[in-house]
Amino acid sequence: MAENFPHPIPNGWFALMADDELEVGQVARVEALGREFVVYRTASGDASIVAAFCPHLGAHLGFGGRVEGEAIVCPFHGWRFGRDGACVEIPYARKVPPKARLKRFESVSVNGWIFVWHHAEGAPPSYRIPVVPGLDDPGWAPPVRFEWTIGAQFQELFENVCDPAHFRFVHGTETIPESEVRFEGAAVHSLDPARMTTSKGAVQGMIDAHTIGPGFGYVRYDIVTDMLQITSSLPLDEKRTIVRHEFHVRDGDRVGPALIREIRSQMDQDIPIWNHKTYHAQPILCDGDGPIAQGRKWMRQFYCGG
Repeated sequence: MAENFPHPIPNGWFALMADDELEVGQVARVEALGREFVVYRTASGDASIVAAFCPHLGAHLGFGGRVEGEAIVCPFHGWRFGRDGACVEIPYARKVPPKARLKRFESVSVNGWIFVWHHAEGAPPSYRIPVVPGLDDPGWAPPVRFEWTIGAQFQELFENVCDPAHFRFVHGTETIPESEVRFEGAAVHSLDPARMTTSKGAVQGMIDAHTIGPGFGYVRYDIVTDMLQITSSLPLDEKRTIVRHEFHVRDGDRVGPALIREIRSQMDQDIPIWNHKTYHAQPILCDGDGPIAQGRKWMRQFYCGG
């Protein structure tokens, strides 16, 4: 990532893992957002996210910690912590110190992912992750997921939404898409007319993309086939981001996999540019560029003091 990129990890909701990656009773360790988290699922099926280290003597709950009922138990001295983070029992003590508490992070499980709220100054959530329309359609085949680690932050990745010209020169499209981009609070909505070449000739369609904060998005493809894409962006630190794509195609659909291969190919074309570009705080733009300046203005709301 460019050493002169001026922004810290943005504030927002970020997906630490997929819901189906965490079983009841399981304790998982996740490194992201410049820190370590422990994610665990209690007997009731709820997922909780806490700081990795026990406040007693610093044992890492992700290495040997276990779930008992609705509590997580430290592997070092058996201290038990409830879902609110408070210590509920010390097996060898008569009293629990009032300050004995695990740092608990605000979390939500939605759209099949477990999200954590990150804010550099500890402010509460300022927006919510909506339920993706149509995700619960029983006609979808089991989802297919892919993951990339990129040497850039979300802002650099997001600017692709505001930069239709790059599709012609990076991805080899016949024309520059005439995108319609709207910025609405913590969300961005992009409509892109699309053209796809098939054995029966060129077919016109539409790509309907939604970005919600700096960590989540979804895309509905109506071009040759019907497909839904879920996108998660998770900063590892101030220089690296994990991007996950989850694709939903119809049972028996043979066209969807070809479209997925094309999307993956476009990611592989973008990544070398993201990994090696520099950041211009005041880029020289032309009248053919998309709403890059508006996109940067939209991103400011996710930085403290922005």
